[in-house]
Amino acid sequence: MNPCLRLVVIGLAFLAASGARSAVVAAQNSPPDSATAAVLTSPDSAAAAVLTPPDSAAAAVLTPPDSATATAPEWQYEFTPYLWLIGLDGTLTIGPREEEFTASFSDLFAKLRLGLMGVFEARRGQWGLIADGMYFDLGETAAGPGPGGGTIEAGVTEQLYSAAGFWRALDRPAVTLDLIVGARYGRIAADFSIAGGPRDGESRSGSRYWVDAIAGGRAAYRIAPRWRATGYLEAGAGGSDFTWQALGVVDFQLTSSLAARGGYRYLSIDGGTDRFDCDLAMGGFLLGLGILF
Repeated sequence: MNPCLRLVVIGLAFLAASGARSAVVAAQNSPPDSATAAVLTSPDSAAAAVLTPPDSAAAAVLTPPDSATATAPEWQYEFTPYLWLIGLDGTLTIGPREEEFTASFSDLFAKLRLGLMGVFEARRGQWGLIADGMYFDLGETAAGPGPGGGTIEAGVTEQLYSAAGFWRALDRPAVTLDLIVGARYGRIAADFSIAGGPRDGESRSGSRYWVDAIAGGRAAYRIAPRWRATGYLEAGAGGSDFTWQALGVVDFQLTSSLAARGGYRYLSIDGGTDRFDCDLAMGGFLLGLGILF
């Protein structure tokens, strides 16, 4: 064989042997792709199961439910100073003498020395509180005809303070219903004198206080976007034999924080002691301004 040709054949054989040896070494040191994936790398499903909780589990573990994350309702407050155009009608018994009296608002207003009235309400969610207070002091005013052609004049000081809690049993955009339970403190002091007639100058006075448990309900209906009608009814007893109250009011929303309201209120109180018994009915129109904050 030609020497040159012999050298070419030997070189090719050497190169072929080197390639085969490299392939063997690569096969020994590097497992095939499928084996590598099976041994060194878990399948995606296994990795997800081991390292990453499923969405439902993550939501349950890492994210509290809506009820826990929801913002708690804030307190809402409203104060309403009001004027009750009150008229009085009833019977007062002081000692052995019983006197009936009637006085219109105009009679009472002419003799009014001091009058303070207001109601405060706080609500959070379905629960709330109501506090109502009234104080008025009347000077001597004609309360009816006296014996023998004389005139009975009466001076009355009355205080009524109530506090109650309520639960909103129905809450709809147009209609709400509140159930109310609370107590009322009352105090009344009165003096009577007779002007004219054979008993001119005769007078009597007395006072008493009492506490009643009260319960009732309040319903409101939205007539129009800025108009609302409210009805309130309660009854109770305790210090008095029986008391009840009814109230009807219409609100007009002036601004987001002011509401004008007007209506009619009637309150009856029956009960007393042997020394001072009071059967009193108070009724009249009511005007107020609700202040929301």
